[in-house]
Amino acid sequence: LEKKGNITGLRFFKEDCCISWLGLKIPVIIKNNDKYAQSCFLDKLLYCRLLKRVVNGKNKYYVQITFEGTPPKKHKVGGENEIGIDIGTSTIAIVSDNKVELKILAENIEINEKEKTRLQRKLDRQRRANNLNKYNADGTINIENKEKWKKSKSYLKTQLKLANIQRKIADKRKQAHNILANSILEIGTIVKVENMSFKGLQRRSKK
Repeated sequence: LEKKGNITGLRFFKEDCCISWLGLKIPVIIKNNDKYAQSCFLDKLLYCRLLKRVVNGKNKYYVQITFEGTPPKKHKVGGENEIGIDIGTSTIAIVSDNKVELKILAENIEINEKEKTRLQRKLDRQRRANNLNKYNADGTINIENKEKWKKSKSYLKTQLKLANIQRKIADKRKQAHNILANSILEIGTIVKVENMSFKGLQRRSKK
């Protein structure tokens, strides 16, 4: 939910730290120790949007605010040093005049990926157990059966766990990529990337 402006519709009031929409005033929580957010509020507010996220089965709402100007710098940025990067399917090589590194892409999500695979298999077993008439003798789905799929309470519970683990994986991967990008920019700002055929790498990894 968003409006292209902070005059009508969904509005954010910095003085009261709240949003106003259709006559409702909803308080917004901003951490006192978040210096980055506080420095952003020094610029002119353009517009805001309301985002909904499902966390542990509960709806949570976040306010995303767009400001005028250049965002404050959170990390140290290197000078005009040249950096070469070579991206693989699971690693990235970083080369500069002063440093050579080989890093694993999003290396902290392996445990979550295993849990995700386990929940997907469990969900498939529960779906089959609840809908025996929707499958053929060879285990394939019977496309001629137009009945609704039955979902038990256990199935819905597993589905919720899977959605939560997928959210965590996406958040961790995004955070890891942002940390990696910042670490590259700390070395230098002239980045040269090796051309790579990712489809070719995928074909080789399958073999």
